[in-house]
Amino acid sequence: MYRVRITSACPKARLAAWLIDAGISVALLTVTAVQLSGTWTIEAFFLQTNYQQLGLIVGAPLLFHLLFLGLCERTPGMIALELQILQDDGEIATLSNLMRRPLGLPFILATGGLVAILPWLNEQRRTIGDYLSGSRVVESLALGDRISYDAWRIFKRVAKPMAPVSLAFCLVLFLLHGRGGSNKDALLNAVVGAAMVTMLVATLIAAIKVKVTRVRLSPKGIQRAGWLGWSKKMIAWSEISYARPVLTQWFPYFEVHRRNHRQFRVPMEMDSANLTARTLVANGVRFEA
Repeated sequence: MYRVRITSACPKARLAAWLIDAGISVALLTVTAVQLSGTWTIEAFFLQTNYQQLGLIVGAPLLFHLLFLGLCERTPGMIALELQILQDDGEIATLSNLMRRPLGLPFILATGGLVAILPWLNEQRRTIGDYLSGSRVVESLALGDRISYDAWRIFKRVAKPMAPVSLAFCLVLFLLHGRGGSNKDALLNAVVGAAMVTMLVATLIAAIKVKVTRVRLSPKGIQRAGWLGWSKKMIAWSEISYARPVLTQWFPYFEVHRRNHRQFRVPMEMDSANLTARTLVANGVRFEA
């Protein structure tokens, strides 16, 4: 008898979800700041912006995420990483739980990020925001085990080569269109712009890679995912003939062959490779070299 298990979201999945939410926040901050100040230059922005405008700029992403929590009960990052918010006792989270989650942000800022280690110090992997709101973040409730690539590893893989390219592009852009500004101002604007571009693009690529390659190992078979969510058609275990590991450098996978000679890929990650292999063998799938 299979039961729906409540599995606490791992810190890496939560970090990846946070990166997506942070990318959206950066985009909203940028758009709001440019609309209110009418400039893309960092120095000119601080000279022209008053406290009321700064409040609106900071409040725009916060309001967006609060509305998202109230309407969808999850942030965009949680939806992309298939995470769900429950009360600390496992019940469905209430509106009060959801609205109190941002209360942890001042503590993170006040401690210089020190309280961010909390998920590694408790069994349910709860953050300061979880404790203050009486909630916890878990993997979306469903039968079976979800297998996917590590979004944080993908993010680092994309961001590392992209950062210098983005910096060079932004530096040339600000030097050519700096309107008489100093090289120091152009360099500062280029560094900030490159960081924003790198974060947004790397986050987007990581989210897409995870979303379209994940699978769920269920009692009935393997369920694949795509651009629009999980496929409604389940690939039954009886339809699968054999599997073989393909050890590519960056994204290794299990190549699963069906009896109709079609094949598909199951992500191979260090923390889930043994689980995937055991599940395949337990359901009668043989391995070939």
